[in-house]
Amino acid sequence: MINMSSEKKLLIAYSSIAGCTEEVAKKIAELIDIPALNVDLLKVNDKKEFKKFDMDKLANYDFILLGSSIMVGKLNKNVHQVLEKISETGKQDLKLGLYICCMKAYNEEKIEESVQEYINPSLAEYNLEFDLVDAFGGKLDFSPESKMNVITKKLLKKIMVRDNPDIDEVEPKVYDFRDWTQIERFAAAWKEKIMS
Repeated sequence: MINMSSEKKLLIAYSSIAGCTEEVAKKIAELIDIPALNVDLLKVNDKKEFKKFDMDKLANYDFILLGSSIMVGKLNKNVHQVLEKISETGKQDLKLGLYICCMKAYNEEKIEESVQEYINPSLAEYNLEFDLVDAFGGKLDFSPESKMNVITKKLLKKIMVRDNPDIDEVEPKVYDFRDWTQIERFAAAWKEKIMS
C-alpha cells in the first residue's frame, strides 16, 4: 500500500502527433487521482518542453508511465530516449507502464498483435520490466479542419486502409478507434499498481 504520509511522484511522458495519445495521457492522469501522488505530464515530442526537462530527474520518480503514438511502425524517438535513460538509472523499485495508440489496435483481436509488434521489441532492447502495457486504437482527423499536413494525411490514409480491412476508402472525417472502457480499465490497473 502506498505510504500516504509521504508524497510519491508519477511521470506520464508521452508523444502525441495529432492529440490522440495526449488525450489518453490526460484521461489516465485524471482517473488515477490519488491525494498523496504528484503527477507530472511531459509531452516528449514537444521540442521546447522536452529540451527543458532534465532527464537526470527521472530517478526522482516512483512511477513512470510512457505513452507513444506509432509512426511508421515505431515508438517516438524521444520515448526511446526516455526508455534509455530509465534503463541507465538502474532504479530497482521504479514501477513502469507503457501504452501505445495505433491504428493496428483498432479492434480487440489486434491488441495483442500490436503489443508484440510495437511494445515488446522496445522492452527487450532496454532490458526493462514493465508492470503494465497495453495498445489502444488510434484517432485520425481527416476532416477539413484537420491540422495534419498533406503528406502526413496521405501516408496515414495508406496505413489506415492497409491495417483496417473494413475500410475501403478514407472519408473526410475524424476516425476514433479508441475504446475508452479499455483505457479506463488500464488506468484502474495502473492505479492499483501504484497503491500496492
